[in-house]
Formats: sequence, structure tokens, C-alpha cells
Amino acid sequence: MCFKKLFRRNKKEVLSEDIFIPETKSLVSFIQFKDATDETLTKIAEEIRKGIPHILNFELLEIDEANKAMAFLSGVVFAIDGEIYIFRNGQHYMFADKHVYEDGTMEELIKEIEGY
Repeated sequence: MCFKKLFRRNKKEVLSEDIFIPETKSLVSFIQFKDATDETLTKIAEEIRKGIPHILNFELLEIDEANKAMAFLSGVVFAIDGEIYIFRNGQHYMFADKHVYEDGTMEELIKEIEGY
């Protein structure tokens, strides 16, 4: 009896130790890039990993900076098994974890932004 009790885990411990459950956020970040510094990209990457979708505008960046930002953030999204959505104008991209699409609100936001 003592042996079983010693090694038994309650549900709270199993969830916190063994299963990753992303936080649910009702937040979307909109960013107009002015530069693609490593500090800025790292901050955005950390927020994407936390489950906060980011809609980014690349219009003001030079092509090399835009390519750097796109490559880095694409790698982040790939690593978390997320998705990148390209808006119709080709200058705005949404980087997000795939979990943000589960309840359908993200599709509604995309339609609203694109004017559907």
C-alpha cells in the first residue's frame, strides 16, 4: 500500500510535467516592421511560441531585411508546427501556432481584414 502511494501521481502533476498545453490567448499582434534586428525578431519569435499570432507588414523593409525576417520567423513557425498565412496584398503575413485556427475565430478575423 505504501509503495503504490509513493509512486502515484495526481492529474495536476501529469499535466504540468508530461503534457504541453498552449495558453489560450485572445490577442493578435499587428506589427509594421521598420527594421529586422535580431532583438526584434527574437522577441516576436518568443511571442509566437507562447501562442500569440502575429500579423506582420514587410512593406518598409529593404529586401535583404525582409528575407532575413521571413527566413527566421518561418523557421520558428516550422519548429512549433504552426502555419503562415499570406494576405492578398502579398506584404502582410500571419505567423501563428496551428492551435489558433481551432475555434474558427481566426478565419473570421482574416476575412474581416481582407474585406470579404
